[in-house]
Amino acid sequence: MQHTPKHTIHTSLPGIRACKSWLALVIGTVLGVFAPALTQAQSPPKIVLLHAFSGVNDGGEPAAGLLQGSDGNLYGTAAEGGAQNLGTVFKISLTGKLTLLHSFSGTDGAVPLAGLIQSTDGYLYGTTNAQGTYNYGTVFRISPNGSNFQTLHAFTDSSGSVSPLDGADPDAGLIQGQDGNFYGTTLAGGTYGWGTLFRITPAGQESVLYSFEGPYPGGYSLPWDGAYPHSLIQASDGNFYGTTQYGGNEYSNTYSYGTVFSVSPSGQEIMLYRFSAPNPGSSINADGANPLGGLVEDRLNPGTFYGTTQSGGQTGFGTVFKITSAGSLTPLHSFLESGISTSDGYSPLAGLTQASDGNLYGTTSQGGGSAYGTVFQITPAGVERVLYTFSLLNSNQADTYGADPQAGLIQASDGNFYGTTFRGGANSLGTIFKLELAILKLSPTKLSRDSSGNIVAQLTIKDTGYLTASGVTITKSTLNAIATSMAQPISLGDIASGSTAQSTLTFPGSAGTSGQTVTLSISGTMFRTGKFTLSQKVTLP
Repeated sequence: MQHTPKHTIHTSLPGIRACKSWLALVIGTVLGVFAPALTQAQSPPKIVLLHAFSGVNDGGEPAAGLLQGSDGNLYGTAAEGGAQNLGTVFKISLTGKLTLLHSFSGTDGAVPLAGLIQSTDGYLYGTTNAQGTYNYGTVFRISPNGSNFQTLHAFTDSSGSVSPLDGADPDAGLIQGQDGNFYGTTLAGGTYGWGTLFRITPAGQESVLYSFEGPYPGGYSLPWDGAYPHSLIQASDGNFYGTTQYGGNEYSNTYSYGTVFSVSPSGQEIMLYRFSAPNPGSSINADGANPLGGLVEDRLNPGTFYGTTQSGGQTGFGTVFKITSAGSLTPLHSFLESGISTSDGYSPLAGLTQASDGNLYGTTSQGGGSAYGTVFQITPAGVERVLYTFSLLNSNQADTYGADPQAGLIQASDGNFYGTTFRGGANSLGTIFKLELAILKLSPTKLSRDSSGNIVAQLTIKDTGYLTASGVTITKSTLNAIATSMAQPISLGDIASGSTAQSTLTFPGSAGTSGQTVTLSISGTMFRTGKFTLSQKVTLP
């Protein structure tokens, strides 16, 4: 039986980074692939460090993204660290207060490479890549306060020594299906040793829904339907969709660079697309290769999915693609490798997030000029721009905010994006960061006095960021610390990126005398739980 090595999928690729630099220079010159720059109307995204991992007390090297729980806090896993250095489960508030919920001991699993989900029962569910009873990983659940940890299932490998052949080494998280059960994948194991798609009930009863098949008759080394599956989604049509990192060959090795597949709830698998082999002597092809991240379905266009590949494409350094449920794939963007000032990153290891503005957001694990990864935005039409580049501050320490992000982003209820980095930070063990993309600014305010002597302020609020600020509402406004005489809250609705909203506020004449310079302050909410505060000095009429 074939078996994949443990805990190797998410490591960095320094050899690739070094040997591809020359190729990036040639391609960048010939193709003119440049990352769009900030326009004068846009403010640079604001990045905030929420936490730098230290090891024993919190974990280290998080390889997974975050989940926002029903209580508003963020939950995640770290692949290492904790009491036994076997990984942790943690909670962190949106302001950066981290609480360690669980340290893995080995008997209950180790090396969690995937994120968590919160079930309808309120528990958090996840997987570990290693150890457990049979040393092939586990499925677990835990309460949001860290209590009631339970191993629901320990995988048994595909050796046949223990039945059933349920898979091994899961590196992706779970989803809760429409039927209330949980679904996931294992990198290896199953009937043929190439990985499985499994179902597990909330009570822990596990069954294999599909085993990726063995080599095609003829002795080729990778199965035609894919090998090493990663994250799943259940789409609007009820079927499950995902990617495999390798496989896809049929009668020849032309296609062995990964697949996109669908599986029905009854276990019927369809290979939707096979990524093609790179051109001889290079890593360049037309469509990308070796997808590691999952898919996201376009909520505005059901049946259309977006994903990334780790390598391949026009530059050889990874792609963003679009694919339909019928298997029609369109490459949207090819990444440009590091070492060039216009580099937009390379080697994306995670899937994409579709934000409230309909655009897609993601990370590259490397590249970006300083070779430590990027955060990027890409439209459904394929227009890409870099939002943040993780950099090298000196020869010994990576960016304070982190380095080598290996997971995707989430957009939380406050409208901001949150993510993790695998390395970097004060202790070089990874970080949790926040990226603010909706940035409101108060334009110069026109003041006048009405016939009753009240002071009238004509407000113009502009969104100078990259993201539409939704549900903007003024909840408090003062002039020289004197509150407005108007009823609040005042709804301004959605303010699109680059657009403005106007409002008129009236303040008592007692706010000050003519010619006096005072402070106008406006605060409020946006998105569901986000807050903003704006102020400026004004001269009273």
